Amino acid sequence: MIIRKHVMPLFLVWFLLTMVAAPVCLHACRYNVRDVGFVSLETVSYRLYGYVGAGTSGDAMSAWRTVGTTSFLDSNIECELIDPEASPDHRGLRYQQEPPTADRPTFSLVSPDGQFLPLELPKALSGTDKAVAALMESVVRSPLRDRLQTEVVRSYAVVVLIEGADPQSQAKARTEVDEAVRDIASVMDRFPKPVRMPPQVIEIPRSALAAEKVLLWSLGIGESMPEEPVAAVVYGRGRRLGPVLEGEAITRTQLSTMLGLLGQDCECDLDRSWMQGPLVPMSWGMEQQAEVLKEVGFDAENPMVKTEISRILARGPSSGARRVALPGIDSGGLIGYKEMAIESSTSGEGDSAAPSTASIKPAAVNAPALEAGGARVAAQIPEPEKSAFPVLGYAAIGLVVFMFGGGAMVVLRRR
Repeated sequence: MIIRKHVMPLFLVWFLLTMVAAPVCLHACRYNVRDVGFVSLETVSYRLYGYVGAGTSGDAMSAWRTVGTTSFLDSNIECELIDPEASPDHRGLRYQQEPPTADRPTFSLVSPDGQFLPLELPKALSGTDKAVAALMESVVRSPLRDRLQTEVVRSYAVVVLIEGADPQSQAKARTEVDEAVRDIASVMDRFPKPVRMPPQVIEIPRSALAAEKVLLWSLGIGESMPEEPVAAVVYGRGRRLGPVLEGEAITRTQLSTMLGLLGQDCECDLDRSWMQGPLVPMSWGMEQQAEVLKEVGFDAENPMVKTEISRILARGPSSGARRVALPGIDSGGLIGYKEMAIESSTSGEGDSAAPSTASIKPAAVNAPALEAGGARVAAQIPEPEKSAFPVLGYAAIGLVVFMFGGGAMVVLRRR
């Protein structure tokens, strides 16, 4: 084929654009780690089992089921009432702690990985129906979870800081948290995707812990009043990132590293065991979904998005450790790279696992080891397994063929 002189410049421009676009397509990634946190792929939700005693009227059970359906609408909680005499082999009976009576049912909240939390009906309310309604409302809502619904969407992440018994330790923990937040805020504009607000800090005083019993349990903090400050990072659709930090383990280095991972791109090479952390039990309706769409630019409830994220997360754990650097943070050698070790998730087991007690101790972290040698966090990001050919590579080939085809058509038309 002979290319005329006046066509040659146009052909060269087309060829150069193709060469520039191809590498971009091969390496482009639509989602970062924070984005993945908004996509829910769980098939097993929290389950609230209610145990009714012999002689409980059908009208009462019907009313309680209606309250459960209404309370848990648009949430990740399912409610089921069990009559132990009528269903002696029901799987939910393994979580029963107190025997019910005809007018006083008992309840247990079960997490997707088989942890359970016995719940008591409020004694201050007169009437069983009011007490049941109040208990179900407390399972799905609390002051902090109402705030989390807003903060996790509009901000980069939320650091939940639980007040300890010692004011000095609490002040030190708050300083470490605030410095970590400033570290991330200073480099947010260098991450692949912009976020409107830096990480937010929500500090829970000891006086408010009773109202947050379900939330603290779901984060892995437990029911008992902590003596030392406790911190957890929450992002996306109310997911916990990494381990729960306690006392001296709450450091600027640790938190900066954990928070920095949320802005990393591309999540295609990262392991699902820490990208799909435990969800907080709370409602997530159309209003939150619309805010997510506006914030991140995609519909997290779209089946095609879920399919794509599912393929990303389907990569199983692999050996080794991945080095993750935060751009521009160098506080005296504070962060270069960190190796994090995270255990594989067992959430897929559901309630087939043996019941675990509700009091869960925060993950133990060796504080001196964290400070020595550049701080190792208590979670491991395994070295990603490289696929033989990236999924986006096929899209790049299609684009190259399209662009060359278009260039050829231009040449032929000019002949």
